[in-house]
Amino acid sequence: MARVFTLVAAVTGLMTLIVSCSIYWLSSDRIAQVKQDSAIAVANAVALSLSQQLDLLNRTLNKMAQDPEVLIAVTRADPVLLTAEAVRLEKYFPDALKIRLLLPGVSELDEKNAPRMGFADLDMVRETFTNNQPPRTQG
Repeated sequence: MARVFTLVAAVTGLMTLIVSCSIYWLSSDRIAQVKQDSAIAVANAVALSLSQQLDLLNRTLNKMAQDPEVLIAVTRADPVLLTAEAVRLEKYFPDALKIRLLLPGVSELDEKNAPRMGFADLDMVRETFTNNQPPRTQG
């Protein structure tokens, strides 16, 4: 009788161990999948938020570029008027470090104002004028 009881206890213990290991394996796989899904959801939410912010900034810049006073300053190509308009536009766009109204063919660096405009900025402006890139690329 003791042998039968020991055998049944050993089989029951082995079955319990097998079932608990399989449940642990299945649940760990599911937990990993849920973690991956949540990371993807967070990444998608951040991407959507950034794309909406960029879209808002692009629409704001387009409206600023269509302002009649800005158009007058650009058509006259007067550096003093361009600087005055840029300062005026900075009031409406407080997150911008510096707004510069640049004409095609600009070749001088702006080292007087902070943040300074270096050679990389100048190359980016030239490339924008020549290749007509969308503002999101330059964003």
